Amino acid sequence: MRPCIGETGDTGETGETGDTGETGETGETGDTGETGDTGETGDTGETGKTGETVSPVSPVSPVSPVSPVSPVSPVSPVSPASPVSPVSPVSPVLPSFT
Repeated sequence: MRPCIGETGDTGETGETGDTGETGETGETGDTGETGDTGETGDTGETGKTGETVSPVSPVSPVSPVSPVSPVSPVSPVSPASPVSPVSPVSPVLPSFT
């Protein structure tokens, strides 16, 4: 064994390695904007009812023209009545005696 010259001092302890810095947290991803609701489709208007079919009116037969009235011949004037002659008195019939 070799003779010891002064003892060697203890080796200093190795300094502790510093902790590794923590990794920063990843930023949160922003929420995706919500999609707007689709507008509702307007109701379809009701279809108008079909009007009832009216049976066609039969054509009116034309009125036959009225034949013209023949003119009335004028009335001939009435001749005045002749005066009645007075009746002569009847003579009484006398019985004849023969």
